[in-house]
Amino acid sequence: MLTRIKSNKHNLIIWLLYALLIIPMCYSIFYSVPASDDFAMALGRANSKGFFTELFSNTAFFYMKRGGTIIGFFVEMIINPLNAHVHLGHAYGIYMIIAFLLCSAGVIYSVRTIVDYILYDAGSLQQRIAALVVIAVMFSTYYYVEAFNWFVGMIAYEMPMVMELLAFAYIIRYTRTGKKKYLVGMIITGIIAANNTVMDVPLGLFFLYVVFYKPGFDKSDIKGNIKKVLPLIVFMISGLVGVVAPGNFVRKSQYVDETGPSVARIALQVAIDIAQRIFRIIVDHPFTVLLFIILIYIGVLSNADRRKKTPSILMVLVVGIIAVAGSLFPYVYARGFTTTYLDVRIEYVMDYFLELIMCTASLLIGRRIAEKIDLIMTPQVNLGIVSALIMFAYVCVINNYGYLDIIQVDILKSKSIITSSYELWDGILTEIEESDEDDVVITRDYNIKWSPYFFYSGIDDGVVYDDDPSVVYSTEHIMPNVYYQKNSIILNIPDTPNE
Repeated sequence: MLTRIKSNKHNLIIWLLYALLIIPMCYSIFYSVPASDDFAMALGRANSKGFFTELFSNTAFFYMKRGGTIIGFFVEMIINPLNAHVHLGHAYGIYMIIAFLLCSAGVIYSVRTIVDYILYDAGSLQQRIAALVVIAVMFSTYYYVEAFNWFVGMIAYEMPMVMELLAFAYIIRYTRTGKKKYLVGMIITGIIAANNTVMDVPLGLFFLYVVFYKPGFDKSDIKGNIKKVLPLIVFMISGLVGVVAPGNFVRKSQYVDETGPSVARIALQVAIDIAQRIFRIIVDHPFTVLLFIILIYIGVLSNADRRKKTPSILMVLVVGIIAVAGSLFPYVYARGFTTTYLDVRIEYVMDYFLELIMCTASLLIGRRIAEKIDLIMTPQVNLGIVSALIMFAYVCVINNYGYLDIIQVDILKSKSIITSSYELWDGILTEIEESDEDDVVITRDYNIKWSPYFFYSGIDDGVVYDDDPSVVYSTEHIMPNVYYQKNSIILNIPDTPNE
């Protein structure tokens, strides 16, 4: 009974810490407004020939003209909250919070499964704490407004990322148990993830590592190997559907001409992007570094049986970096990027993979330390290590104001900008919707300072939005006039004020 009470107490504390990570992020998401492609990808236009006709014809158009993520296009349009064609107000934010919580549940489940796989012989409490720390790294280092506050961004990036992580979890569970429910889960989530090209290489390498490399490859078992590889073939088919889409080539031509950067130059840029991001995570985020050190400590504690050999840390790092490079390359190549600039939505994908690799390496380093050094974790040794961690936290996180870079703290510090931005843009959209004019002119004599925690609607100062309602998608700018069934919309608003 006492053990059960202790376990429940530990679970309660862990879930309270999860809540401390998630609630501030939900605060930011609550103040979301419809943005950018949300308008263009809503169904129910004035010239619509019916919901399903428009749904399938638009999905085909986007596949042919905008990219290969046909599953994402279909989902974006069928559950777009703007399909209601009524002013949403905070209902939009609530919708996005529900989506974020569902995605967060998937991330937590997946990370716990991955951590259990790494710390297979550790105690349950150690596994749960390690998973919490990994989630803290992923949720507190950077904020991804284009994935969390933007409906189309959520479907295009957050949903595939969650499907990818769930596929990782189901691959592990199916390999361990052989249960069909995990096989089905692996295939469904893997198909959805693989249809997004930035997920393909990490998914394939993870599958090969867990299914073939880790348990050992028996080349004589031809029938068994064919059965094992079938899910990977299904993932590859889904990936190819995304890769060969005509829309990829059409969209690439809008960013890069025939004399664009070479493959070698793009490969070099991807390597620079990864190295620069790792450097920035370590240098700019002392709290994240503290979490890495805690994971090393947990790794030491978890390896009670020092006779069990730790997997090669170098191999995990090399395979992991190849996976991240394979994820970034299609995007950077399609956009012709030759600087370290990346859209926030692709930083989201890159960071989650990099942070998972760095967390995994930290746990393995701890286990290798325990394996190589005959360190007996007496109460005195533990007290010394914890004291050193507290000292590091004080010097680098508290005394150096490093805690201000923790996303949850920064969101609370920015709450007035977030709420003011919402009031401004919600008012603009409300005025457009309620206007009786066919040619709407909105004027504001003030603007709000830019914040990384608020995703703006994308209606620019002085631009005339007058797209033809028959056009499915404009490559020039967003299409609010089509959504609001206006001939034209003009917003006159000052530039964003400086800091």
